[in-house]
Amino acid sequence: MWALPELVEAAARVGDTELARDALNRLAETTQPAGTEFALGIEARSRALLSDGATADELVSRSDRSA
Repeated sequence: MWALPELVEAAARVGDTELARDALNRLAETTQPAGTEFALGIEARSRALLSDGATADELVSRSDRSA
């Protein structure tokens, strides 16, 4: 379960945005149908890693509420 969020983070940190976005898309295929706050929070955190500015702040806030 944790492989895709970890892959998003690792790829984002090394600048491989293509790999990070692919992993995020695959992650969303499971988090969206689940629809739980936890799943959506993990997705939001992963999206925040690929965003900047206000968008990232908003996404991290959502992730914090689900923890």
